Amino acid sequence: MNKKFIITESDRNQIKKLYNITEIDSAKALEALIKLVDKSDASLMSTDTTSSTETEVSNIKKPEGYKPKFKNKFNVDLEGGNEGHKKRAFGNWESDNAWDLFAPAGTKVESITKGIVTKIKNYGQKRSKVYGTGISIKGTDEYPNIFYTHLKNVNLTVGQTIDVGDIIGEISEWEGHPSDIEHVHIGLPWNLELRDYIS
Repeated sequence: MNKKFIITESDRNQIKKLYNITEIDSAKALEALIKLVDKSDASLMSTDTTSSTETEVSNIKKPEGYKPKFKNKFNVDLEGGNEGHKKRAFGNWESDNAWDLFAPAGTKVESITKGIVTKIKNYGQKRSKVYGTGISIKGTDEYPNIFYTHLKNVNLTVGQTIDVGDIIGEISEWEGHPSDIEHVHIGLPWNLELRDYIS
Protein backbone atom coordinates (compact mmCIF):
# COMPACT_ATOMS: atom_id res chain seq x y z
CA MET A 1 0.00 0.00 0.00
CA ASN A 2 1.31 3.46 -0.88
CA LYS A 3 1.47 5.46 2.35
CA LYS A 4 2.58 9.07 2.71
CA PHE A 5 3.50 10.64 6.03
CA ILE A 6 4.71 13.89 7.47
CA ILE A 7 7.39 13.10 10.06
CA THR A 8 6.89 15.27 13.13
CA GLU A 9 9.45 15.88 15.88
CA SER A 10 7.28 13.81 18.21
CA ASP A 11 7.47 10.87 15.76
CA ARG A 12 11.28 11.21 15.58
CA ASN A 13 11.61 11.21 19.36
CA GLN A 14 9.44 8.12 19.78
CA ILE A 15 11.39 6.25 17.10
CA LYS A 16 14.70 7.26 18.72
CA LYS A 17 13.48 5.92 22.04
CA LEU A 18 12.13 2.69 20.54
CA TYR A 19 15.30 1.87 18.63
CA ASN A 20 17.67 3.31 21.27
CA ILE A 21 19.43 5.62 18.81
CA THR A 22 20.62 9.18 19.27
CA GLU A 23 20.40 10.59 15.76
CA ILE A 24 17.89 9.87 13.00
CA ASP A 25 17.51 11.43 9.57
CA SER A 26 14.29 11.79 7.61
CA ALA A 27 14.88 8.71 5.45
CA LYS A 28 15.51 6.45 8.45
CA ALA A 29 12.56 7.95 10.33
CA LEU A 30 10.24 7.34 7.39
CA GLU A 31 11.44 3.77 6.92
CA ALA A 32 10.98 2.97 10.61
CA LEU A 33 7.59 4.67 10.78
CA ILE A 34 6.25 2.77 7.76
CA LYS A 35 7.38 -0.51 9.31
CA LEU A 36 5.59 0.36 12.54
CA VAL A 37 2.37 1.30 10.77
CA ASP A 38 2.50 -1.86 8.64
CA LYS A 39 2.64 -3.78 11.93
CA SER A 40 -0.52 -1.92 13.03
CA ASP A 41 1.42 -0.24 15.84
CA ALA A 42 -0.34 3.05 15.12
CA SER A 43 0.06 4.15 18.74
CA LEU A 44 3.53 5.40 17.88
CA MET A 45 2.17 7.92 15.41
CA SER A 46 1.88 11.42 16.79
CA THR A 47 -1.65 12.38 17.81
CA ASP A 48 -0.67 16.03 18.08
CA THR A 49 -1.98 16.96 14.65
CA THR A 50 -1.35 20.65 15.27
CA SER A 51 2.42 20.01 15.24
CA SER A 52 2.38 19.78 11.45
CA THR A 53 0.72 22.26 9.13
CA GLU A 54 0.24 19.66 6.39
CA THR A 55 -0.91 16.06 6.28
CA GLU A 56 -0.76 14.00 3.10
CA VAL A 57 -3.47 11.40 2.66
CA SER A 58 -3.61 8.44 0.32
CA ASN A 59 -5.53 5.16 0.13
CA ILE A 60 -8.16 6.26 2.64
CA LYS A 61 -11.26 4.11 2.54
CA LYS A 62 -14.42 5.55 1.02
CA PRO A 63 -17.08 3.77 3.02
CA GLU A 64 -19.49 1.27 1.57
CA GLY A 65 -22.83 0.33 3.08
CA TYR A 66 -24.35 2.39 5.87
CA LYS A 67 -23.63 6.11 5.96
CA PRO A 68 -25.26 8.29 8.64
CA LYS A 69 -28.22 10.23 7.23
CA PHE A 70 -27.04 13.77 7.88
CA LYS A 71 -28.56 15.54 4.88
CA ASN A 72 -32.16 15.19 6.06
CA LYS A 73 -31.59 16.73 9.52
CA PHE A 74 -28.57 19.01 9.04
CA ASN A 75 -28.19 22.03 6.77
CA VAL A 76 -24.78 21.65 5.13
CA ASP A 77 -23.06 22.75 1.92
CA LEU A 78 -21.11 19.66 0.91
CA GLU A 79 -19.53 21.19 -2.18
CA GLY A 80 -18.18 24.50 -0.87
CA GLY A 81 -18.86 24.24 2.82
CA ASN A 82 -15.20 24.16 3.83
CA GLU A 83 -14.20 27.30 1.91
CA GLY A 84 -15.00 29.66 4.80
CA HIS A 85 -12.69 27.76 7.15
CA LYS A 86 -9.88 27.81 4.60
CA LYS A 87 -10.11 31.60 4.36
CA ARG A 88 -9.55 32.00 8.11
CA ALA A 89 -6.96 29.26 8.27
CA PHE A 90 -5.37 28.13 11.53
CA GLY A 91 -2.88 25.86 9.77
CA ASN A 92 -4.35 22.47 10.74
CA TRP A 93 -6.88 20.25 9.03
CA GLU A 94 -9.14 20.09 12.10
CA SER A 95 -9.96 23.77 11.64
CA ASP A 96 -9.29 24.39 7.97
CA ASN A 97 -10.61 21.34 6.08
CA ALA A 98 -13.89 21.43 7.97
CA TRP A 99 -17.62 21.73 7.49
CA ASP A 100 -20.32 23.25 9.71
CA LEU A 101 -23.51 21.19 9.85
CA PHE A 102 -26.39 23.31 11.13
CA ALA A 103 -29.18 21.92 13.30
CA PRO A 104 -30.92 22.91 16.56
CA ALA A 105 -29.10 22.48 19.87
CA GLY A 106 -29.77 19.01 21.23
CA THR A 107 -29.64 17.31 17.82
CA LYS A 108 -27.82 13.99 18.20
CA VAL A 109 -24.63 13.58 16.19
CA GLU A 110 -23.57 10.17 14.86
CA SER A 111 -20.00 9.13 14.15
CA ILE A 112 -19.34 8.98 10.41
CA THR A 113 -16.21 6.82 10.76
CA LYS A 114 -14.75 3.97 12.78
CA GLY A 115 -11.96 4.67 15.21
CA ILE A 116 -10.63 5.12 18.71
CA VAL A 117 -11.24 8.22 20.80
CA THR A 118 -7.89 9.93 21.42
CA LYS A 119 -8.95 13.24 22.95
CA ILE A 120 -12.01 14.84 24.53
CA LYS A 121 -11.86 18.49 25.54
CA ASN A 122 -14.64 20.47 27.14
CA TYR A 123 -13.85 24.11 26.44
CA GLY A 124 -15.94 25.12 29.43
CA GLN A 125 -18.03 27.73 27.67
CA LYS A 126 -20.87 28.27 25.23
CA ARG A 127 -19.52 31.54 23.85
CA SER A 128 -16.77 32.70 21.45
CA LYS A 129 -15.68 30.59 18.49
CA VAL A 130 -14.22 27.86 20.68
CA TYR A 131 -17.06 26.40 22.72
CA GLY A 132 -18.73 23.17 23.71
CA THR A 133 -16.81 19.90 23.65
CA GLY A 134 -14.32 18.74 21.01
CA ILE A 135 -13.59 15.09 20.15
CA SER A 136 -10.63 13.63 18.22
CA ILE A 137 -11.00 10.10 16.85
CA LYS A 138 -8.12 8.15 15.29
CA GLY A 139 -9.42 6.18 12.32
CA THR A 140 -9.32 2.39 12.14
CA ASP A 141 -10.16 -0.09 9.34
CA GLU A 142 -8.73 2.43 6.83
CA TYR A 143 -11.06 5.20 8.00
CA PRO A 144 -9.41 8.60 8.46
CA ASN A 145 -8.80 10.57 11.62
CA ILE A 146 -11.65 12.99 12.35
CA PHE A 147 -12.42 15.93 14.61
CA TYR A 148 -15.81 17.12 15.94
CA THR A 149 -16.55 20.15 18.08
CA HIS A 150 -19.36 22.38 19.47
CA LEU A 151 -20.95 19.38 21.20
CA LYS A 152 -22.56 18.71 24.58
CA ASN A 153 -23.64 15.59 26.47
CA VAL A 154 -20.58 13.70 25.28
CA ASN A 155 -20.54 10.36 27.10
CA LEU A 156 -17.34 8.94 25.67
CA THR A 157 -13.96 8.05 27.17
CA VAL A 158 -10.46 8.23 25.73
CA GLY A 159 -9.56 4.82 24.31
CA GLN A 160 -13.18 3.93 23.53
CA THR A 161 -13.85 2.23 20.18
CA ILE A 162 -16.36 4.02 17.96
CA ASP A 163 -18.33 2.54 15.06
CA VAL A 164 -20.14 4.24 12.21
CA GLY A 165 -23.53 5.40 13.46
CA ASP A 166 -22.65 5.53 17.18
CA ILE A 167 -23.99 8.64 18.95
CA ILE A 168 -21.03 10.76 20.04
CA GLY A 169 -22.92 13.73 21.49
CA GLU A 170 -25.40 16.51 20.79
CA ILE A 171 -25.08 19.95 19.25
CA SER A 172 -24.38 22.56 21.92
CA GLU A 173 -26.10 25.91 22.40
CA TRP A 174 -24.10 28.91 21.15
CA GLU A 175 -24.89 31.72 23.54
CA GLY A 176 -25.12 35.20 22.06
CA HIS A 177 -25.92 33.91 18.56
CA PRO A 178 -29.19 33.13 16.72
CA SER A 179 -30.34 29.56 17.30
CA ASP A 180 -30.45 28.87 13.57
CA ILE A 181 -26.64 28.94 13.31
CA GLU A 182 -25.96 26.35 16.02
CA HIS A 183 -23.94 23.56 14.44
CA VAL A 184 -21.46 20.74 14.72
CA HIS A 185 -18.04 21.37 13.20
CA ILE A 186 -16.45 18.33 11.49
CA GLY A 187 -12.83 18.34 10.32
CA LEU A 188 -11.21 15.76 8.03
CA PRO A 189 -7.59 15.41 6.90
CA TRP A 190 -6.51 17.36 3.83
CA ASN A 191 -7.96 16.28 0.46
CA LEU A 192 -10.85 14.34 2.01
CA GLU A 193 -14.48 15.34 1.41
CA LEU A 194 -17.33 15.09 3.89
CA ARG A 195 -19.75 14.05 1.12
CA ASP A 196 -18.00 10.67 0.92
CA TYR A 197 -18.95 9.80 4.50
CA ILE A 198 -22.60 10.87 4.90
CA SER A 199 -25.87 10.33 3.05
